[in-house]
Amino acid sequence: MREMVRLVAVLAPLLLSILLGWAVLGPLSLGSGEKDIILVIPLLMWSFFYLVCHLILWWRHAAFGRSMIVSSIAATALVVVSWIVLVVVLQAGFRP
Repeated sequence: MREMVRLVAVLAPLLLSILLGWAVLGPLSLGSGEKDIILVIPLLMWSFFYLVCHLILWWRHAAFGRSMIVSSIAATALVVVSWIVLVVVLQAGFRP
């Protein structure tokens, strides 16, 4: 039973962000696509990083509360670093 609760807690952010992405790109369209992408992509990145960090800590037998806190902090830090790298690369003049 504990494993099911933990699995739901791990997968819920990813599933909810996918559902939000579908809703924003479909029925809740904000107009132009840029605003939709800016809203959905960081949330998907955070959810994926949270899932990976939480599964690693679960595999290492960390406590449930500790793994949720550490995963949240790590996912937030990785998203912030990703966006900082993106801004620096784009400011340097690199255009794909």
